[in-house]
Amino acid sequence: AGDVGHQFDGGETSWGLALSSEMEELLEGLCRMSSLGISAFLDRRFDSVRNHRDFRFDNSELGGIVVSTRPLSASLSRRIIQALLILVAYLLLDQSIVAYNAFMANPADEPTRTGTTDGPFTHYRLENIASRNGTEWSSLPGPGVSDFGVIGRSRCTPAGTVRPDADFPLRESTVVVGNSIIATYAQKTPIWGFYMYTSEAAGSEPLDPSKFLVYGTNDAFQVGNGSCGLSNPVKWGQVNYANGPVHFCNATWYGVGAPNWGLLGYPDHFWALAGVPGTLPMARGADGLRAYLLHPPWYHHALYLVVPAAVSGIGLVLAVLVAACLSPYRKRFWFPAPYLFISFGFCLACLANALHCLLTWSDGSINLAVESGSNVFPLAIICAATLLQGV
Repeated sequence: AGDVGHQFDGGETSWGLALSSEMEELLEGLCRMSSLGISAFLDRRFDSVRNHRDFRFDNSELGGIVVSTRPLSASLSRRIIQALLILVAYLLLDQSIVAYNAFMANPADEPTRTGTTDGPFTHYRLENIASRNGTEWSSLPGPGVSDFGVIGRSRCTPAGTVRPDADFPLRESTVVVGNSIIATYAQKTPIWGFYMYTSEAAGSEPLDPSKFLVYGTNDAFQVGNGSCGLSNPVKWGQVNYANGPVHFCNATWYGVGAPNWGLLGYPDHFWALAGVPGTLPMARGADGLRAYLLHPPWYHHALYLVVPAAVSGIGLVLAVLVAACLSPYRKRFWFPAPYLFISFGFCLACLANALHCLLTWSDGSINLAVESGSNVFPLAIICAATLLQGV
């Protein structure tokens, strides 16, 4: 049978079953493969494919993934794809850890967050730039508030502090200079937020601050005859740290607050001051308290910056772990196919953004709700694509 030029003429088996020449040639080939152990190898390979433990059956080379019926599952069996997914997972998990640490720290504890190497500060200044009725800086009679101070770690204002609180900053004095009111503290005081009370004068509602900025300094400012308070303020469109400090009454001041701000979530740029006017209560004096916290509620930060990146990264890690190490054991110990971990991760990220959108909308943060809601659609597409293409 091993002679070159051997002809397969067909015949009959010992059972009397007729064989064609093609069937005779096929049976001889199978016998030779069996004697070499090749058939057992192929049987094990095919068994792995049928039991979804080996997806390389779909493609012979990396380019075959493009035309594979299960592109995601097939790609997960490639070492280079696994390495790429681990890198992406590392970046996502690192982003979530950085965002979490940034939230847990005080925005003013780290000097780089206030654009200076001198923070936190002992003096904080509220400067009124424009009032509720549109009166501009040069025509304003003063800061437009009766009191001003910073909020400490307790996140409580004087109205919410019912007993001596070690976390409440101890203010030494306040002074009005032009359109500014300056609060001085006994020592460097990190700022978790700031508060103000509206003017006590009847009929002063139109002159309430609408556009204002809060600054901090450790310099010993000098008021003199008060003329230093007449210096031109920073333009309203230039309220962020990138524009550098301002000089006021022989001191260098750094921006730390505004009526509105955007959350960035990074240690060196935790939040960005926004040039959006604010609104004070119509009540006067002690009843007209308004507080501005520089830390959002935990769910705003977690659902927007921490959870989506974390669950997506964990899903990628689990998918690679199952595809690279645990696939041969799927028949003995049941667990989902590798691609499902990726799908679940992106689906959870999509749900986190959708929940964040609803919560921020109910809180009245419409801009943030729209931004978070816009993240839902691409994540939903990725979730659906990974589920359908991984089957």
